[in-house]
Amino acid sequence: MPAHWSDLLQAWPVLLFWPAVALSVLAASFGLARKRPTSLLLAAALVSPASAYLAATPRFLAWGLFPICVYLAAAGAVRRDRNSSGAALVAVNAGFFAWLAFMVFN
Repeated sequence: MPAHWSDLLQAWPVLLFWPAVALSVLAASFGLARKRPTSLLLAAALVSPASAYLAATPRFLAWGLFPICVYLAAAGAVRRDRNSSGAALVAVNAGFFAWLAFMVFN
């Protein structure tokens, strides 16, 4: 196996983590724009492996499940026509991942 394949295999958590997070934020934004809670539920499903990974770390523990809960709460807010509350929750989630990216990559 070439050396670059072994590097790719060692980096698989990063390759699965950040693209799923980015897609979840895009799906949540789409759900807010269309006022459809199903897109927010899709966002929660997309971010669930990353959240499970965070929950397994000693630094986050149960706080790692925070993004899933926030997306579910945003879906409930959109379902009740409280779009500004849903937007605020998605913004908090995006801020959480922005902070996490800053901590990881700096």
